[in-house]
Amino acid sequence: MNQLAAQGGGIGQITVVSDGEAARLQSFRDDFVFCGTASDQYHQVGNAVPPLLARELGKSLLDEITHQGR
Repeated sequence: MNQLAAQGGGIGQITVVSDGEAARLQSFRDDFVFCGTASDQYHQVGNAVPPLLARELGKSLLDEITHQGR
């Protein structure tokens, strides 16, 4: 399985980013709930469009649609 890793506190130590940390990196709110096993949750976070990106894309599309006839 492909997992994110970050340098740990000591020299040569590697720690895996938790599913919650990965979700936060993707701009999910801390209270967002992912279902299933830890592996399922990693996949859900990894396959998701980040919420802040989705919002900005939606705003841009709405702006283009509403101003199309002008």
